[in-house]
Amino acid sequence: MPYIATQAETVNPKVLQIFCEDAEKAITTLKETVSNKDIKLFTITAHAMKSASANVGEHDASLQASALENAGHKNDIDFINANTDAFIKTLESLIEKLKITEIISAEDSETLDEDPDYLSEQLEVIKTACTHYDDDTAYAALDKLNNKKWSTKTSGILEQIRDMLFIYSDFDGVVQRITELQEQN
Repeated sequence: MPYIATQAETVNPKVLQIFCEDAEKAITTLKETVSNKDIKLFTITAHAMKSASANVGEHDASLQASALENAGHKNDIDFINANTDAFIKTLESLIEKLKITEIISAEDSETLDEDPDYLSEQLEVIKTACTHYDDDTAYAALDKLNNKKWSTKTSGILEQIRDMLFIYSDFDGVVQRITELQEQN
């Protein structure tokens, strides 16, 4: 099945960032207003999320927010109590999805320093240093790598190696992880 971009993925990344920030605030407000029975603020917040969701192309979320807004206008506490948690979960899921979209979009627009030869060279330095339990040399090589702009995948691997060294002092684990990476390439 071919990949089809959602409308949210075609929205300006700054708009997605603002939506995520607003949705995070709305989640907190919705929880507090249900707990405090502040129907007026609940209704205003649901209305705001209805519009914001529609603006980023998330029509299902907009419909959920609209139903909650209508329940607020009708003072339908039972409907609000029965449906707010599901809407909050929808917002949390959207935030996660849109932040990933934002990262991918940012990566596409940035110039990455992906240099496989340099990466391989520095990983070999780290691997050799770890076989000699030389954390200073390993950290120096990691620092060199961290001075470049890597893809999310490569950055994640480098962070994992740093954690293995810094947090766990797992020299053997680092050697094994680098060996696995070298075998994959």
